Parts: sequence; structure tokens; C-alpha cells
Amino acid sequence: MVFVEAGQSAVGHGCYADEYHWKDGVGSREQRKHMLNTNWGCGGNIRADGTIDISLCNIDPYRQGDVSLRLRGLGRDLKVSGRVLKHADMNAHNTFEQTEAVKPQMFDGITNVSEGVLMAALPPMSVVVLTLT
Repeated sequence: MVFVEAGQSAVGHGCYADEYHWKDGVGSREQRKHMLNTNWGCGGNIRADGTIDISLCNIDPYRQGDVSLRLRGLGRDLKVSGRVLKHADMNAHNTFEQTEAVKPQMFDGITNVSEGVLMAALPPMSVVVLTLT
């Protein structure tokens, strides 16, 4: 059996709007209230061949999200790769005319994999899928 635990400060469930008030977004970026985004998404699945996929979302439009995952029940020779879906423009999307405006890229934000802990830095406005083999 495999268990994945996400650091409480980085992963939670809910809606950013639950904690956000429009007045917090008024003024220059430096003057705005700094908020810890606790509304991350995290999900995962185990494929038939034993490969594990973990999906992570950072909905913060401005800040990187540092995520720590404790992985229990896996062997020591863990190989991790990832793909990220992101764009600098929050409203970017694909159309029939422009089919690759937003496309998956290799993810290079894995900062640590040791002793059952995986750490990653998620870019703002991104969806990351980590693959563990």
C-alpha cells in the first residue's frame, strides 16, 4: 500500500475566493496584503503497471507554491518525472485556430527526492503531474 501525505501549509481544498476580499487586491503589488494560499488541489492514481501519478494545482496567479509530499510504502530507488501546464497569461487558452497556445512542458521544479520526501516548486497558475516509477 502507498500513502502520499501533503504538507498542510501547501495543500488543502476549497476556493481561494473563500478567503479573499476585493480590498486585498487594491493598490500596487507591494502594498497588497500577503496571503498564504491554502487552497491547492492534489490528486493521484496508481496505474496497472504500478506507476503512480500525482496531480498538483497552484491557483495563485503571482506566487510559486512550494509543496512537500511524504511518500510512504515506496521503494528507495524512486524515479520522478513531471509535466506542467502553465502560461503567463491567466486567460490563455487553445482554440481551433491556435491549438498549442497552452501545452504541456517538461517540469523542472522537483527540488528534492530523498528519504520518502518529495519537494517541488509549482509555478503560479499551473497544473503539474508528477510520475513516480
